[in-house]
Formats: sequence, C-alpha cells, structure tokens
Amino acid sequence: YTDSDGGRRRPVMLHRSLVGSMERLFAYLIEVHEGAFPAWYAPVQLVLLPVDDGQAGAAADLARRATEVGLRVAVDVAGSLGARVRDAARRRVPYLGVLGAREVADGHLALRLRGGHALAPMPADAALALIGGQVAARAADLLPQG
Repeated sequence: YTDSDGGRRRPVMLHRSLVGSMERLFAYLIEVHEGAFPAWYAPVQLVLLPVDDGQAGAAADLARRATEVGLRVAVDVAGSLGARVRDAARRRVPYLGVLGAREVADGHLALRLRGGHALAPMPADAALALIGGQVAARAADLLPQG
C-alpha cells in the first residue's frame, strides 16, 4: 500500500482471537464426543436419583460426600424415576446413582452407566471411589479396564 508520505509499505496484519479459538475447540469436542464427554470432562459427573422423598436426605448427604472427593454431582428429585433417568440419559451424564430404601438401609448405591448398563448395588464409598478413580485417571472409559 501507499502510506501518507507516498512511500510503499508492506502491510502487517495481526490476528488474535482467544475466544474464537476456544469456541472452536469446544465445538470440536462436542461434535467428536456427540455430547457424551468422558467422565473427567463432563459438566455433571454423577446424578443421584432418590426413588422417593424418603431417600432425599440420604441423596443430599451422598452428594455432599461426592463433592468432597472432587466430583461434580447433582441430585434430581423432580418427577418420576423413569423420567429422571431419561432426562439424565438425554443429557448424557456418565453416572446415575439410584437410591431406594434398600440401598439407603444397606449404605449402598446402585450405579447405572451412560448407555444403560446397570451395576449391582455396591457400598456408596466404593462407588464414589470407582467414579473418582476414573475421573482422576482421566480415563476414556466409565469402568476400569482389566
């Protein structure tokens, strides 16, 4: 170009788009994983579903314990259990924890994995350790391999 003095100058273009590059990165991750992020990256890693109001207190206590070990957890009590399971599946939450009267009495948690696979009820601390281990290892799978 010709500058104000009449001399020819080479243009210099600076481009910096921090926000745009981050948006493209997250759009790519969402597309690749189809919204089903690995547990370590999921916005909510565990949703606790008390079967009825009698287990709501136990679910809140377990949510507090899960938060203390570094998990992102939510308790869902609105609506029927089936509707809450479908909603969590639609949101592609990696782990669902179902708490019924039997699980609360035994100190257990019935885990369901994203995709519908249900595990046998296990001690709540063991369930939190399993999820916490997968998250800490930044594992791609929801269960330990091997």
